[in-house]
Amino acid sequence: MTSDNVDVSGMPDLVPMVVMQSNVMATTTTGLVYNFSQPGSHTYGINLYFIELDPAVGAGSRVFDLSLNGRLTVQNVDVFEGSTGLYRAYTVFTPYAFGPYVDYVAITITPSTSSVYLPFLSGLEVMQVFDNPMVVSTASNDRMFIYTKSG
Repeated sequence: MTSDNVDVSGMPDLVPMVVMQSNVMATTTTGLVYNFSQPGSHTYGINLYFIELDPAVGAGSRVFDLSLNGRLTVQNVDVFEGSTGLYRAYTVFTPYAFGPYVDYVAITITPSTSSVYLPFLSGLEVMQVFDNPMVVSTASNDRMFIYTKSG
């Protein structure tokens, strides 16, 4: 945890600085495991947020793998290298990683074989992807924007 300012400016979804000023650290080489039961069976997307706060860590010294629902999703995540230093945000987006139609989410973060330090997590979002498009307007002057690529 730190009281120093952290740079969250590069995050597409701005997570509050106070959230990113702390990390949950793994305490064993088995890493971190998060399990969530979800209401009903839907498709889910996940965003994982990281900020390296330990000044002893440099590029290549804290590297980890990310598995979602038992499937290796991202290998060799290096927050320090990917964010270009300490106190800078790094995000892993996994849109539509779960499903279709699951009622649980299991996130596993394990150290890579080359890692000197154990993995951590600063924040996460679990979002349901709607099964039906939102086509009904809330007011007569609301319009639905549809992007089409031409040419």
